Amino acid sequence: MYKNKKIILISFASKDLIRSAKRIRHEAENSKFYDEIKIFNEDDFDKDIGKLVKDLIKKIKKEVIVIGFGNLILFAKPLKN
Repeated sequence: MYKNKKIILISFASKDLIRSAKRIRHEAENSKFYDEIKIFNEDDFDKDIGKLVKDLIKKIKKEVIVIGFGNLILFAKPLKN
């Protein structure tokens, strides 16, 4: 908590980056800075957004790496429950 505010780390990593996601989670937990840590992958989205994310990942791998593309999609539609 920081000034009575909950601090949440939200990140996105495609499945092929599972090792990196685990490392980020481990480092975040060890920092003891965050109250909550959420790392999403394409399976955490509803069917339509999940397909969009998977297609985008394939396209990006073919063309260029864009850092932060997950944030644009993450707020496009709510995550599935």
